[in-house]
Amino acid sequence: MVIKTAQEYRLELARRVKAKRLVKNITQVELAKKSGVNVNTIRHLESTGDSSIDTLPRVLQSLQALDDFDHVLKQDDRIDIINVKPAKLRKRARNKENKKP
Repeated sequence: MVIKTAQEYRLELARRVKAKRLVKNITQVELAKKSGVNVNTIRHLESTGDSSIDTLPRVLQSLQALDDFDHVLKQDDRIDIINVKPAKLRKRARNKENKKP
């Protein structure tokens, strides 16, 4: 399956999270307790794929699938933020009406 849009990606994520939970034979309530999130959060995640950056790793860890998530950002793709040079600040242009002759 080729995922083309962010919405398609979220729906695929929702399907996969639900499938993992069902394979492990646990309920949404049990997953919520193990993850430390509200059961409505699990329901929302499984139906829409929407999740906070905090919730998704918690749920994946509870499903013992956090290693799968690690493949999203391969080590080669990560940026070494210590060695990143800041971009030059742009100077603001003068307003043409206030320009000195």
